[in-house]
Parts: sequence; C-alpha cells; structure tokens
Amino acid sequence: MALNNTDNSTKSINNLQKSNCTLTTKSIIKSSKRKRIEEYYKKQHELYEKFEQDRKRIHEAQQLRLLQSHNQSLSATETSKILQTDSDQLAGPVDSDASLLLDNQPKSPPSEPLIDSLE
Repeated sequence: MALNNTDNSTKSINNLQKSNCTLTTKSIIKSSKRKRIEEYYKKQHELYEKFEQDRKRIHEAQQLRLLQSHNQSLSATETSKILQTDSDQLAGPVDSDASLLLDNQPKSPPSEPLIDSLE
C-alpha cells in the first residue's frame, strides 16, 4: 500500500503539473491574443488619427484655394473696373493745349523731309 500511495501522489503531482502547464499555455494564448488585439486597436486608432489629420489638411488646403480664387476673381473684377476708369479718363475731354497743338499741325505732309530741313 505504501507503494500504491506513492504512485497515487506521483500521479496527482503529474496531473497538477499537466493542469498547470495547460493553465500556463491557456494564459499565454490569452495574453498573446490580448496583445494582438491591443496592437490592432492601437494601430486602428493611429490610422484614424492620421486620417483625421489628412482630412483637416485637405479641408484647409481647399479653403485656401477657394479663398485665393475668390481673391483673384475680385482682383480681376477690380482690375477691369480700374481699366474701365482709365479708358474713360482717356476718352474724356481733351485739354485745350492739346487741341491747339492738333489744330496747328499742317494739313498736308511736308514736302521736304524734316531731317533735311534742319540742315
């Protein structure tokens, strides 16, 4: 019987070791799964943050382009108004001095070239 008790105790020790190994293996598997899941969610969160940053940059760039195009269209409108004002001023009444100069011009071209007449 003494021999039988040692066999039983050895069997129970072996069973405990096997169950401890099984528990350890299960805990390793669970912890590795947990780590993989945590890494997955961490990576997903990083990707989401990057996506949000990119979306904000794109939105800001679009707003800037829209503002620049709006300013350019305003500039084009202002430029056309300025040109119209300038052309109106040019087409306005002629100075009396300028009209006198035009009136004093000879009606026909000179018979001799001007360079020869200076000599």
